[in-house]
Amino acid sequence: MKARLPDVLTAKNSGAIGEGLNGLLSTRDKATDSDKKLVADENKDRLIIFQMLAKKTGGEPSDVAKKFAKGIAAKAKKGHWFKNSSGSWVSK
Repeated sequence: MKARLPDVLTAKNSGAIGEGLNGLLSTRDKATDSDKKLVADENKDRLIIFQMLAKKTGGEPSDVAKKFAKGIAAKAKKGHWFKNSSGSWVSK
């Protein structure tokens, strides 16, 4: 994930990908095939982390994911995209 971060930020900055309320990345309309692979690889690792943290804390992976999503949203740059509770894309 650390090695992938520059590519994730580049794709977020371009608007090709955004964050969901579930702690996972999603592709947007202008996503390329490489963006889609990037999202799939990142989400696979995020799910593993959510499961590990939930096991460690005795919580649920979905709760860990929601907290993660809130943290990402709070630290996001202006112009990054997020899905809101109605499923619509909004820009920070």
